[in-house]
Amino acid sequence: MEMGRSYRSGLIATSVMALLLSLAPVRAHAVSKETIQMQTQIQQLLDMVQRLQTTLDTKFAVLQNLAQQTADQATQMNATVNTLQQKLNTQVENLNGKLDTSSGQVQSMNDSVDELKTRVSALQKTLQDLHATAAEFSARYRTGRNGSRRGARTRRDELRTRDESGSAA
Repeated sequence: MEMGRSYRSGLIATSVMALLLSLAPVRAHAVSKETIQMQTQIQQLLDMVQRLQTTLDTKFAVLQNLAQQTADQATQMNATVNTLQQKLNTQVENLNGKLDTSSGQVQSMNDSVDELKTRVSALQKTLQDLHATAAEFSARYRTGRNGSRRGARTRRDELRTRDESGSAA
């Protein structure tokens, strides 16, 4: 931007100098053909400098406008990125909270499963003990019934004898 201004100032200074030279008093005697051509060429140069200056001013204004639009768009994009970053941070925080909750629930479930395993083991042990006791009773019953029939008859006889003596009395 500073370069454009110094260039413009240089062009204006050159234009002013050319104008002064063209207006300088010409000798009073006859104007030569070469002097008229020089003045025409100087006027053409001044016109070209003026058109160049107008073109540069127009293009410089367009560049300034484009630079301003780019700056505005960059500001908007920055705001959009910040908004998205905030939303993303919020979602990450929410997911971390849910993950912590889920982790706690899984730990609690693991503790419950461990407790259930302990209880099932205790139940299994109790069932094994009951099974062993039932097998022992079954073995005793079979031995008492099959092994000593005499003892069983004697016991039956004793019971009958008691019943008979109790009814006779």
